[in-house]
Amino acid sequence: MSRGLVPPAPVNPTAPGRQRASVSLKFGRRRGFSASVEVTPAGLLAIGGLVSSILLSTAVLVRSAAAAKAAADAPPRLPAPGSRNL
Repeated sequence: MSRGLVPPAPVNPTAPGRQRASVSLKFGRRRGFSASVEVTPAGLLAIGGLVSSILLSTAVLVRSAAAAKAAADAPPRLPAPGSRNL
């Protein structure tokens, strides 16, 4: 499997501030994949916001799952002496 980067597309003077990227992957002699993307600065901010919200929500889910597992594995708590809870 070899991976070669495609040179960036020529700059278009009518579209200032756009970011461009291209990649081309080749698998063997006949199979390959190429992709290119063009994003505006507002699009980059939106992508950053989406990625950060996904990472933050994943951290919350992992923490709550760990707390639930710890609570399930803990032995049952006995009531304090003198309390009326049975």
